[in-house]
Amino acid sequence: MFYLKMLFNCSFLDKNFEIIEEGNLVTDERRGKISEYNEGYVSDGEDFKNFLVIPSLINAHTHIGDSFAKDAIQNLNVKECCGKNGKKWELYKNAEQREISDAIKDSCLQMFNSGISTFVDFREFGMNGVEQLKKVIKDIPLNAKILARDVQIDDMDYVDGLGLNLYELKNFEIYEEVIKSAKRRKKIFAIHAGEAEGEIAEAMNLKILPDIIIHFLNPDEEQIKAAGRNKITIVLCPGSNAI
Repeated sequence: MFYLKMLFNCSFLDKNFEIIEEGNLVTDERRGKISEYNEGYVSDGEDFKNFLVIPSLINAHTHIGDSFAKDAIQNLNVKECCGKNGKKWELYKNAEQREISDAIKDSCLQMFNSGISTFVDFREFGMNGVEQLKKVIKDIPLNAKILARDVQIDDMDYVDGLGLNLYELKNFEIYEEVIKSAKRRKKIFAIHAGEAEGEIAEAMNLKILPDIIIHFLNPDEEQIKAAGRNKITIVLCPGSNAI
């Protein structure tokens, strides 16, 4: 089978970040990679005039399971929506699993059609939630990084890491062994922190520092430096934090 495809008359940045206004690319569809690029016009292949070719995008923070409820929680603040007793949990109690799965699939297809190749999901409801997501996306060409919660040490081989809320870590000893297990396996330990005052300081004082902090709003200069020193990745969410 022939996997190479020529895209011509397209614009892109070369390896030196110089704009190529009229170039051509050879893509290897089997590997999902660009195997060759050149400047200049050619007549063979697929015409991509007026297209800018860029790498696929990554959505670094999703709650894909909440897709079924996104219209119902508009105009609520973070605590009312997603807090420990937030509206979201009430909606989950009354939702059918088929409804949740269908909404997950719709969101995944929307991401794929928007040029997103990878998403990193905070997956709730333990291994049941993990298996639900894996089942839904098995025929969708997306790469899902699953950060689970409510899982045990033995489950860490089946997920990409942990995605926890800061309020869950008030009793850190409950999660300590699972977090240590994730670290030993070189899995991701991510948390939400920074949407409320004082959360960043609390996150930076955890017994085991996270690999990723989601939100990280309004940090002071020392907190930014501390995140850098400790190689903590920061994921900003301008869409959700604009609400």
